[in-house]
Amino acid sequence: MPKARLGDCVRVQYSRLPTPHAATTKRRGRRTREFVVGSHDVSNTLSLAVVGMAPGDCTQLTLLPRTTEGPERRGLVRQISRERFPQELVLRVGMRLAAVHPTSGRRRLVEVVKITSDAVFVDGHQSRKGKAIALEVLLLALSAPRTPDHDAPPPELGGEG
Repeated sequence: MPKARLGDCVRVQYSRLPTPHAATTKRRGRRTREFVVGSHDVSNTLSLAVVGMAPGDCTQLTLLPRTTEGPERRGLVRQISRERFPQELVLRVGMRLAAVHPTSGRRRLVEVVKITSDAVFVDGHQSRKGKAIALEVLLLALSAPRTPDHDAPPPELGGEG
């Protein structure tokens, strides 16, 4: 059976494992991701963890704090109207709050990074800083890397046909 190598296209299913001191032992929802092994599409730890795995193989790994911060994403820094917060709430820079997505209801830990008279700026990146994340990864599919000429017609060699 083929095993994943650098440059192969893979599809994995992963879920976040509960932390050792978590109140629940329930795993978070499974997600599926496709990427090229060794690319910068995902963290190096995840990308290299699948090397040597065959479809159906499962592994557990830990993303260290420096790799969990991830790239800066503009959508995680938000400006929220001050009117949306209760007046009795005393806000301070550095305060951590749980933000609830209006449509999905998902919660995200955010940190207050700036306060003005009419707005509060929160950063969702803060929820990942300094925390190790344990993942369980299942390799679903593996395909050979595509070469640029993979779908190109054969070269014209000349001569009469």
